[in-house]
Amino acid sequence: MIGSADFPFLHFCNKIDILYAGGYLNDIGIILRQAKKKLPNLRLFSGDSLVNVEFLFIAGEAGEGTYFTFAPDMRQKPEARRVVTAIREEDAFEPDGQTLYSYGAVQAWAQAVKQAGSLKPKAVINALKAGSFDTGIGKIGFDEKGDATGINTFVWYVFGKENYSLAE
Repeated sequence: MIGSADFPFLHFCNKIDILYAGGYLNDIGIILRQAKKKLPNLRLFSGDSLVNVEFLFIAGEAGEGTYFTFAPDMRQKPEARRVVTAIREEDAFEPDGQTLYSYGAVQAWAQAVKQAGSLKPKAVINALKAGSFDTGIGKIGFDEKGDATGINTFVWYVFGKENYSLAE
């Protein structure tokens, strides 16, 4: 029989009440579901990999109250209303998570190609650095490091019984 005498860290594990886990949402959901059996008061914090309600299907009730960070939900922006409606109606898909950010990135790239008059990477990169672009998520640009401008960095979300929402 294995016990805390064999693995001293097991005694310490019984005192854990907060866990930060990164990785795939499936793995995090399984780990949390199993951990909550021994540590019912455990609170999980994670990053953007949890920006999908599928996490709740995997974690079950153990997932409720889980916090994670991600960028603001672009579906809430008035500028995104047209593209959100189109994706929902034409593709029968909910554009959550990375969807609208990816859509905006492709739009910016296409405009940069047009401005550069070329598909050559160096020309497109220079156009991206020099311009700002009207996208389905608003006007975006890129700073000298290549980070997007016109978009807030991140916010906290928390899972409820059926979905996630902004944490208060």
